[in-house]
Amino acid sequence: MYIKNISLKNFRNYSSLNVSFSRNMNVFIGANAQGKTNLLESIFLCAMGKSFKYVSEKEIIKIGEKFSDVRISYVSEGRDMENRVCLFTDKKKVVWVNDVPLHKLSELIGKLTVVIFTPEELSLIKDGPFARRRFLDMLISQVRPKYMRILSDYNKVLERKNKLLKDIVLKPELKETISIWNSQLAEYGAEIIKYRMDFIKNVLSKAEKIHLEISGNTEKLTGKYKTADVNLKDRENLRENLIKILEENEEREILLRQAVIGPHRDDVIFYLNDKNVKIFGSQGQQRTVVLSLKLAQKEIFFSETGENPILLLDDITGELDISRREYLFSKIKDSQVFITCTDSDRTPEKGGEKYFRIVNGNIPER
Repeated sequence: MYIKNISLKNFRNYSSLNVSFSRNMNVFIGANAQGKTNLLESIFLCAMGKSFKYVSEKEIIKIGEKFSDVRISYVSEGRDMENRVCLFTDKKKVVWVNDVPLHKLSELIGKLTVVIFTPEELSLIKDGPFARRRFLDMLISQVRPKYMRILSDYNKVLERKNKLLKDIVLKPELKETISIWNSQLAEYGAEIIKYRMDFIKNVLSKAEKIHLEISGNTEKLTGKYKTADVNLKDRENLRENLIKILEENEEREILLRQAVIGPHRDDVIFYLNDKNVKIFGSQGQQRTVVLSLKLAQKEIFFSETGENPILLLDDITGELDISRREYLFSKIKDSQVFITCTDSDRTPEKGGEKYFRIVNGNIPER
């Protein structure tokens, strides 16, 4: 899998851009705030249907414009493909694959697989549970499109239940309807938990080997999926167990006016030599764990699809020391890579590289 061309219109600080890429490494060089990361964001947008940043879609549209148009031409399984996303200030976005409009975002996910490394991603361990859930959700969605649909359905029901819990304060009789939403949350929630348990097991089996290599066989990486007091070993009755716990916490949720039980509150705890990395790990160890997890994600994509994913590396060379950088580049030489940096000397030369100097949303190729 590799990207051939990107066409941008009114995207961030790019008024118009049409650029072709190397099948190997593509290096975006420039000072801060020139548009390097925006290019990675455009690729991610066409792969996942949304930005990897926590921003509204309207913020992506160039200031003063009413729409943004992003097209990516790529090759997957030997076929020419095109993903296109149009964002608007006054209506919902529109997504196409090969000029066919999509009705659901889940129809886009998995067409163009990406693994992203950013300074924010390196905070995966020390940040809150949301970051680790997001990592799992992005990983699973790209190889199991059905998971995206289940997660979307769960979030819709969760939103309705949260509204109900607020309305009960003024209308106590609504309490009788909580069981309806609990039943749906348990049905979708049980499926989400099963997917996550299977994939975290798969990720850890690969990340453990990678981490041992990086650490010189001194650190063993393990992990544990953490959810409500559900017997995870009893997969057949997971839905029923969830319903029971939801019922036991009903008064608590009414008091808090929000749903606090379910996979939207779950977490993954990572350990090095049986010690919690978030609590006891050094910054270097935490970054190495994230590096191991991301490289494991790349291996999973290859094993599931038979193709290497597109790798997006945003200023990663400034976040990793020399030994970790060298290990990273040794593991990604078989993938198409897009990397941003302020100094091209930080990137290895393996042949076939293409360098781009970015200046205020313009790219004169060199």
